[in-house]
Amino acid sequence: GGRVQYWFEKLSQERGVQLLEHNIWLDHVHMLIFVPPGEDLSHIMNILKGTTARRIFQEFDGLKMQIGENHLWGRGFHAGEVAIQALDRVRRYIRDQRKIHSARVAQLPVADWERWHDLDV
Repeated sequence: GGRVQYWFEKLSQERGVQLLEHNIWLDHVHMLIFVPPGEDLSHIMNILKGTTARRIFQEFDGLKMQIGENHLWGRGFHAGEVAIQALDRVRRYIRDQRKIHSARVAQLPVADWERWHDLDV
């Protein structure tokens, strides 16, 4: 759930990008995506991040004030190519982020944060 997930899924579909796996956290996202040949990954990521941020800030009017930021995402992203034989391992890694982050303070998945924070802005 969550609006961030909704927008990532919608924008991916519109751009012809396959969002194979994703795990959304308060301050970052892990995604496994298939970008069609000939598409520029940087351009796709700029669309996903920029449009998602604009839509979220439009939907939640006071969110910028609440989080004290004018942007939703950091500037960059880290990307790597995944070999076909590693797809299942990468999918598991993305799904298991709760275990990896559970030891870290203030690291909640966005859906949990939305419920906790209530976002009644």
